Amino acid sequence: LDLGEVKWTSNAFGHGVFVGKLYGRTQSATVVSTRLRSRMEDGVTLSDGGLDLGEYAGMILRICADGSVFEAVVRTGEYERSGVEYVCSFTTEFKSGDGWDEGKEGRPVAKFITVRAPFAKFIPAWSEAQRGTQNDGDMERLKHPPPTSDFPLDRSDVRQLGFRFRRKVNLYRGRSRSNRFYMSLSYIKVYRSQVEPEVVLVSDAGIPQHVGQGMLRHDQKEIVREGSDAGSDDGGSHSNDDDIRSEERRRAYYHFMVEQVLRNSGMTYTIVRVKAYSERQSITSAIKIQQEEEAISAVSRADVAEVCTSVLLDPRACNVCFYLSKVELPPLSPEENISDAISRLQTES
Repeated sequence: LDLGEVKWTSNAFGHGVFVGKLYGRTQSATVVSTRLRSRMEDGVTLSDGGLDLGEYAGMILRICADGSVFEAVVRTGEYERSGVEYVCSFTTEFKSGDGWDEGKEGRPVAKFITVRAPFAKFIPAWSEAQRGTQNDGDMERLKHPPPTSDFPLDRSDVRQLGFRFRRKVNLYRGRSRSNRFYMSLSYIKVYRSQVEPEVVLVSDAGIPQHVGQGMLRHDQKEIVREGSDAGSDDGGSHSNDDDIRSEERRRAYYHFMVEQVLRNSGMTYTIVRVKAYSERQSITSAIKIQQEEEAISAVSRADVAEVCTSVLLDPRACNVCFYLSKVELPPLSPEENISDAISRLQTES
């Protein structure tokens, strides 16, 4: 019975390549490293435990892939004790089509991306070996994912790293080649946990709250909102308003690309998106910090400076992105503290 063709090899650049094709009822393919061990202080003797990544917050993966969804896999001593591993899903990108070029013997039209995988986003899961058990009692237990409270990720004992491709997940995404995959791994880096933001970036509020892959027009250097016909050539008239909107989309594009570089750098950050500057401010207006792109108004440079200096020393501002605006307060209403507003934001990692 031929279940598939899956291999871990290297390309001409010396990068590891996880590639394959699944047949029949085969639903997944996994590749994992050999046993990882920490070195003792003398740098020679190996300990029984795995890599000690306790002081690190996550991994940075540099990947060239075909648009498939993959899982990063971390195994600790818990894998040997109870068959529990830790997984974090991520979606790759491709240059055109559905990620495969039939004109080149089915080779993937792959694209480089950088994936930030915080350890906080790795969730416990039963291993494939555990799922294959024939014991009725175990089968009932394995229908439910392992409780996170019972199986916390021990970053001080990382024994194996790996990747997995699941056919069903990619089929649900509508990929016509859901049984085929390609991923080249350039490197894996880890980044340290930080108490406070290392970088505060002032960006553009023209960037949508959620940016999908189809919204980035790399050829035109623009961000186009979903449902917009911007960038299409309909042969109609052209106005100054069109030029202004195009310039706004380009500005948002370049600011977003800078944001992505920062997100993928491994540094802890705060991103402050500003629509415009205006020094004419009402004495009854107050700073508003929000993650929804609704009713965003101009702010003063002093407002931006106040927020930036406040978040620099606020641990709750690590890895957050928000829009900065102003709001009119009713008479005698107190202004909200910046730190309190930051505490309610959702982090990106």
